[in-house]
Amino acid sequence: MSQYLPNNKEYEFLSLAYTRFEEIWQIYTNPNFYDQIAEYRFSCIKEAFSIYSEVITYQPIRDYLEGLEQNKDKLWLIMNIEFPKVVRNIILHFPFSKWDDIYINKSIATWNTVNKHSTIDKFFEKYKGVVPIEVETLSKSDISNKFKINFPVQYDEVGKTYLKDMINEESGVDLFMTLMRSAMASQMESLINN
Repeated sequence: MSQYLPNNKEYEFLSLAYTRFEEIWQIYTNPNFYDQIAEYRFSCIKEAFSIYSEVITYQPIRDYLEGLEQNKDKLWLIMNIEFPKVVRNIILHFPFSKWDDIYINKSIATWNTVNKHSTIDKFFEKYKGVVPIEVETLSKSDISNKFKINFPVQYDEVGKTYLKDMINEESGVDLFMTLMRSAMASQMESLINN
């Protein structure tokens, strides 16, 4: 854990961010979460990703994430760094309202010529046709959760790769919420002690 203590501005922002993320975590861990309408569930995960995207600009959390990347195998990096980053970018940058509607293709991944080789495009070019990977994580109730990440067979201008076909909503939300909370928790003690 970092010995860095947040300054007053960082403390104020991080307090707001951590408080709201924890509220979303409580909503997500409610046993009835998946009984809610799809648009509501999606708004919760989108807000969690939005908060997380800001929080990871805080240097101690960036340092934590960079430390995790060192000396890890390819599977670990895909599941914990690359795939979540791509999903985060898709959720935050494209106008979808529920998990099962999210799709990507080369046309929309590169719609802005400035981002001709965006993170999203690079990921799908790199992993198209790769065999699925099996992943095991702990679910929100600390139960072992096994699932597959299925990579698209094709990735081109017209075909649609649906997120739900790569990972179903419940497994994806469990994975991403757990990873985000873990990264944020890495700095919780320094925030509380300030």
